Amino acid sequence: MGARGTLRSHKPWKIFLARVLLIPAGILCSASMVRADCPQALGSGPVSEPKLSVMLYVQGRLMMRSPSRLMERGEYISPEQRLINRCSGRLTATTLSETLPERLNVFAHKSKAARSGAFVGVSSVDQKMAMEKIGPDWHAYVTAFPDLRFVGATNRFAHGLLTLDDTIRSVQDLAGKRMGLVMRPSSLRALQETVLINAWDIYDQITVREYLPGELAAALDGGEVDVVFMPVARVVNGELVSMNIDIHRKDIRWISLSPDDVVAATANTPVLAERVVFIPSA
Repeated sequence: MGARGTLRSHKPWKIFLARVLLIPAGILCSASMVRADCPQALGSGPVSEPKLSVMLYVQGRLMMRSPSRLMERGEYISPEQRLINRCSGRLTATTLSETLPERLNVFAHKSKAARSGAFVGVSSVDQKMAMEKIGPDWHAYVTAFPDLRFVGATNRFAHGLLTLDDTIRSVQDLAGKRMGLVMRPSSLRALQETVLINAWDIYDQITVREYLPGELAAALDGGEVDVVFMPVARVVNGELVSMNIDIHRKDIRWISLSPDDVVAATANTPVLAERVVFIPSA
């Protein structure tokens, strides 16, 4: 999905790239951006009175500390809700903040006609698990949701295995080390465990420490962990742009994930992964 783009590479540090879908309400083009003007899709069409109410189901615990989630009257207000309520003459939005799969499980015993909502920030890992009712018991969907449809913008995130320890040079060196992972429940964690178990079979040989995605870099720098597995970049106009950590830092060591590892990690699993890319050097 999407153009591959041209990634400049001087030192080929390999990382794992998984497709991640951001799912705003179907009419949104760029709901996460706070703009002075309104998207054309929201401003088009006749004004409706009363407005049609839409519920936005946004990520809960992993995102709750993010400054992008604003609080009013004790309730968390998503940027998508603010945009819809400011710009649309036909819709009025309300935000419900909860983790997946709970956001979808509330519809398990409702008829298809009664299933209505827009799920913001859903990954391609969750897509397959939700539609087919598969995945780990700590991230379980209570029923299959084959009628689930994904719309809106597509973001692609790169996940990397990073360390500051010069003695860690390969996967074999990870045994006995403290590894920072994204906390459960999370599709990011499902992806990480799939790689650590299916590709390398070392999950039971490491000491797992759990963090929010934005806390992993600080945990590595502070010596709380020896290595981190984390989302490190997103693809913007075909180029990798740092997120959570500066991917050009010269003190970082990258632990390679080969194309064969990707095949081993994703075969017969709920993970929808794309490819291995090269991190450009500083």
